[in-house]
Amino acid sequence: MQTPPTSPEYKVSSVEGLPFLQGGMKAICFLEHKENKFVNAKTMFSKSKDDVQKAIRYGIQQWLQGVPAPKRHHGWNQSQHGGAYTNCYVFKHVAKGVRFYGCLHHPVANGRALICCVIHYAIKREDEVDTYILDDINQFLAKDEFKAALEGFWNELQSKQGDVQ
Repeated sequence: MQTPPTSPEYKVSSVEGLPFLQGGMKAICFLEHKENKFVNAKTMFSKSKDDVQKAIRYGIQQWLQGVPAPKRHHGWNQSQHGGAYTNCYVFKHVAKGVRFYGCLHHPVANGRALICCVIHYAIKREDEVDTYILDDINQFLAKDEFKAALEGFWNELQSKQGDVQ
């Protein structure tokens, strides 16, 4: 298991064109970190072919709109794996075996709101859950620096939304 570094070098950035659900209750972002090779989602998303990007963006849009589509995106509930991964999430392009893993976070300023931070890219063709990846994803939520980066991202999005209204 690769634990997140303790340095405050977490950077969170929006997915171009997809920061909010109408009403500003959900947001999607990528995590970046210079030193942690596990944090590869943004780089790999930008390097992905158009069809993969399109499929992942569509899954993200479905998540933002609250549309269930387990072939494109899903989380894990309390009844799965002893409830250990309820804050983990994945966006998928099943035909290509592409997975973008992340985590869910409720901002302190609005506990009803939800951020999905996409962290890790993997190729996976099996149906079985790779709990090693999910364990690594969970490690991020234990880090105050990571949560602070998410809170900063949320606050910035909220101030930008306020500027538009």
